[in-house]
Amino acid sequence: MDLAFWRNVSIVWLILFALVFTLVPGVIFYFCVRGMNVVLRKTEMGLKVAQKYSGLTRQVVVTNSDVVADRVVKARMQATKVTTFVTGLRPHKQDDPTMGA
Repeated sequence: MDLAFWRNVSIVWLILFALVFTLVPGVIFYFCVRGMNVVLRKTEMGLKVAQKYSGLTRQVVVTNSDVVADRVVKARMQATKVTTFVTGLRPHKQDDPTMGA
């Protein structure tokens, strides 16, 4: 067994070490990417469902807030009418002859 034999054995040995040390992280990386793809697909479906329900919720909120706002506006309008009517019945200070200058 001469030096050339041991040189060839050590080269093969180093190649096997390099293969193992690059193969293990490569396999781990491969399964991590596959797992992320599965998670992405699952969350995409869940997000579509959540988007649907948030859209429905938005429609209900807009409809109900319009109803409430209409009632508040009508009540404010009635209060303004009553206030204007009552203010019109009272004599103003400038129109009152007993309130001399």
